[in-house]
Amino acid sequence: CLFGVIADHQRRHGKRDPSRQLDDYEAIFTIASHPPMIDDLAAEALYNMGMCGAYQAPGSPLVERAHRAYRDLGRIFFSSASPAVARFVASGMANLARTVWPESEEAREIWEGVVAAYAGSADPALQLLAADALQVWGFGLVRRGRDAEAVAVWERATSLFGVSSDPKILAVLAGNLLNRAQVEGRRGGPDA
Repeated sequence: CLFGVIADHQRRHGKRDPSRQLDDYEAIFTIASHPPMIDDLAAEALYNMGMCGAYQAPGSPLVERAHRAYRDLGRIFFSSASPAVARFVASGMANLARTVWPESEEAREIWEGVVAAYAGSADPALQLLAADALQVWGFGLVRRGRDAEAVAVWERATSLFGVSSDPKILAVLAGNLLNRAQVEGRRGGPDA
């Protein structure tokens, strides 16, 4: 019901009030966290709290609160085997990692956390989250001119998921090969 109230408020007033939305999503998280916890709603609330920090001035209290929500999302739900919950976790961690320098240790820890949580799963939907994380991490590194590191990240995805028969995972790996070809093409040499 509260998710609907938030959407209705946005629709009626034609604008977002990130501070109010943070409070509303926090109320949803509080309700969903009472035992027995409703994992998918609690995870969605934390994810949306994190999204409230998008497009805000870096370092503002609102952004700090939003980033704290993303960190809580990871801390509480990384161990969840639910694909619905895992999608919120992986997306939230990707958003958080994008806010720091892609080559930083903090970003590396975030990406490694997603890979560690989902790469070893027997569920292809969870494996896909890890493969996607490696792809996006590589993109971030390329944007910072860290081509060699990006190629290593994409090669890691191939070593982890190259035996997969899931078409979505194979599509990510094919995309990584195309990305690598572009990177190698810029660098020249026989690998291109």
